[in-house]
Amino acid sequence: MKDLAILWLTVQTLGFCVCQKYSFERENELRTILFETKEYNLFARPRTTVDIVVSLNIINFNDLNIKEQQLTTTAYFLLSWDDKRLFWDDINPYRYDVTRLFTSEEFVWHPSVVIDNSISDLAAMSDDGSPISVTTKGELTWRISGIFETFCEIDTLLYPFDTQICSISMTSLAYSMREINLLFSEEPVDTRDLHENGEWYYMGYNTSRSIISRETQTYSSLKFHFQLKRRPLYHVLNTLVPTISLAFLTCTVFKLPADSGEKIGYSLTVVLSYAVYLTLVADSVPSSSTTVSILSIYIVCTLILGMLSVVLTIIVLRCYHSNEETPVPNLLRHICRINLKKIISDCRRRRQISDREDKDPKPEIEKSESTDDPTKTVTWQDVARTLDNVFFWLYFVIVFSGTGCLVIIFITVYYNSA
Repeated sequence: MKDLAILWLTVQTLGFCVCQKYSFERENELRTILFETKEYNLFARPRTTVDIVVSLNIINFNDLNIKEQQLTTTAYFLLSWDDKRLFWDDINPYRYDVTRLFTSEEFVWHPSVVIDNSISDLAAMSDDGSPISVTTKGELTWRISGIFETFCEIDTLLYPFDTQICSISMTSLAYSMREINLLFSEEPVDTRDLHENGEWYYMGYNTSRSIISRETQTYSSLKFHFQLKRRPLYHVLNTLVPTISLAFLTCTVFKLPADSGEKIGYSLTVVLSYAVYLTLVADSVPSSSTTVSILSIYIVCTLILGMLSVVLTIIVLRCYHSNEETPVPNLLRHICRINLKKIISDCRRRRQISDREDKDPKPEIEKSESTDDPTKTVTWQDVARTLDNVFFWLYFVIVFSGTGCLVIIFITVYYNSA
């Protein structure tokens, strides 16, 4: 009989719940009971220490401006806490008629929190358009949405293959840890609504909780750390490839004939092109000396090589147009003879190969070569050609080594951070 009585009461209760509909009068009566009859004071905390559970829903990373060191994020914070003064789960029939109340921050106590690394606004977080949800057990939930502009310390060492870690930091504005305790929810960050950014990959997140001191009080602080990896294709096509191409063009100035009249103009054009690309890179990175981009160092070094190539080209032209009566120094003569012997050896080797193929020896030319050794007389034109050859290979080795190191570093970093 007792079990039947319990079953009958359960059926009656369920039937009562199903039959009942939302009633404006019931909710109005409940609001009168909770906020007027019980004399609710929105300035009084629900308890001595209120636990505020926080989570963050990311909608979009709008922009990461490395020049201004600023992250712009569209998101909303979800704050939850308990206020037993708004408990009506034991008040009949309101527990069945009104399962949820909606109010605003003007009528209930709410935590005063701030984004302390915000750039645009340091006021307490507020959202008049977002109602605060209250359940029958006095559980309050508040969604604070907005576009948050926060400071992000940028590391440009590996630009444009860099990975940045940016944070959104939250702390209580006036309440110390004895009044408000900020905690992470079980799922601190929700990215199900996240839209992809055209410049940055979202790699993941982590969180940290700390205690900060202001004046004589301690405050709890929550930090959301986001790892963003740059999509490098745009910068590779518009910065890296032209920069490397210009670096190798610096070497070819020494392959132009001295009597062409274009050596100085060519070398100056390459130098000016590098100056333009250095300006473009400088405009894209923050004005900070904490970290310097490897790409900027590479461009500056190649720019210096380009400037030195102008000086070396002037020296080559000076030698080429020197008076033939002026004797060539012994060191230059020795270097030129080594170079000329190599050239003659190459010419003879090619001629021998050609003779074997044609089976038509040319004794007149061989006799001329045996009786007239060009290495005995070294002219200033020979000096100029030899210096051009030496400078070309010197520049080529330097540029090739530097470019190879740069590319290997970028490829290694990019795939290791994938």
